[in-house]
Amino acid sequence: MQSVQSTENCDVLVVSPKGACRMLGCSITRLYEILNAREIVSYRDGKSRKILVTSIRSYIDRQVAAEETKQRKGWTDRATQARMSKHTPGFADR
Repeated sequence: MQSVQSTENCDVLVVSPKGACRMLGCSITRLYEILNAREIVSYRDGKSRKILVTSIRSYIDRQVAAEETKQRKGWTDRATQARMSKHTPGFADR
């Protein structure tokens, strides 16, 4: 007789909206904005909404890839120089 496989050995396929918020580190409002933009796949199971973990992971991958292709504006370098010039005498001459 075979025993039922425990959930510890199974990969989670779907999560609730609260679980998706924890995974993404965002608010429920932001999650529904992402869902309405159809950037993450979800479905209704009775009254509850289920969100596919694979779609969350691919959304994160797309966000990371988009961030890597952005041109850096260098505002942090300028801010650091401005801050250092205020607090370090002679720093602006460098």
